[in-house]
Amino acid sequence: MLITKKNIDYIKTVQKVKHFFEEFQQLRYVSGLTLKPQLSSDGCLEESVFPIRDDGRKKNVAVMLELPYEIAQFKRIKKRAVLALATEMGIVVRKNN
Repeated sequence: MLITKKNIDYIKTVQKVKHFFEEFQQLRYVSGLTLKPQLSSDGCLEESVFPIRDDGRKKNVAVMLELPYEIAQFKRIKKRAVLALATEMGIVVRKNN
């Protein structure tokens, strides 16, 4: 079955994406990585020169205040981004019909 917007369970897909990043953070901690990984222009991982502030998750409102988007536009962009990432990672959850 082809994946379309109508047959995707968005809430469960978001939960899977969040779970992926929680596991990723745990793996970073276990492996001893203290800085976020960076990609060089040739696509290889490189170590960060400057420490990156990792102060946790930002609320949607805080992000919206930093970006020049209206609330509705921000929500549309965020939804498309989450679905694109989940599709690329193969963790999209389909609705049970």
